[in-house]
Amino acid sequence: MIDTIIAQRPPFSPLDVIAALAEHLKRWRIHEVMGDGYGKPFISIFAKSGISYVTTPLDTSAIYLHALPAWTSNSVAMLANPLAIDQTANLRRKIGSGGKETVDHPRSQHDDLANVVAGVIYRLTPIEQTMGDFGGFGCIVRPREYPAYADGGNDTMSAWWRAHGPGPGYLAPAESGIHGPGAPLKSRASGNALW
Repeated sequence: MIDTIIAQRPPFSPLDVIAALAEHLKRWRIHEVMGDGYGKPFISIFAKSGISYVTTPLDTSAIYLHALPAWTSNSVAMLANPLAIDQTANLRRKIGSGGKETVDHPRSQHDDLANVVAGVIYRLTPIEQTMGDFGGFGCIVRPREYPAYADGGNDTMSAWWRAHGPGPGYLAPAESGIHGPGAPLKSRASGNALW
């Protein structure tokens, strides 16, 4: 469930925004964030604020594509934030030459909040497709491997099991103001649905 989205509209000082964000993160006992390469120049500023900034191993398109199954399987409950919904619903999938699939925002539009939401889904849905040779067909879906968490008893795996339940600890989405399973996200501007 994505229940908080924080955004700062320009003009702003990145130093002030990171300091305020770090205080907010500490209240939630979060001491590490993950972001894309655009945040690299600010790693030291995050560190001075007591937050570790880790660069994601995937590019933005790969993060969006990784998040897509979570959206289409109704596994995501998100705060009804109109800007985040518009940005996410307006993303475009394209197949380039050579068959490479990409996802990006339309020209003159932004995807900052959509990128954050997809990044959260990436961190909380430890699934990777792994192709195996089973007589020329088949695909195995398994939890993403985290070398530091070899025992499997970590927060990421716990979140995955809660999301994919059923069982003890299964979390149902909150009702008020949340886009839960079965409630398609639609952009107010374009009317595009995410799924």
